[in-house]
Amino acid sequence: METESKSMLQARSKQPALIRHTHTALTVPELLVTIFSWLSKADLARVARVCRFWTPFALEKIWETIPDLQYLMKLYSIIAQKAGVSWLLLQFA
Repeated sequence: METESKSMLQARSKQPALIRHTHTALTVPELLVTIFSWLSKADLARVARVCRFWTPFALEKIWETIPDLQYLMKLYSIIAQKAGVSWLLLQFA
């Protein structure tokens, strides 16, 4: 069995954890987009928190599922009301 040289070990230690611990197939953007297209919103939210490299791809798919801005603003209104931030409340029917 071949051992790694000191310089190879140093170079490897400087690589992001993603490169060291993730199978290379899971770093191909096109593959991630295809895989993520099959996931539910809840699963996409989980995937977005698993790996920094995966986050933008998962978030893009999540944003694609939001039908329009009004839906998002309704959620914001509910959150602002629960937080007691009345001056930020927006009324959306």
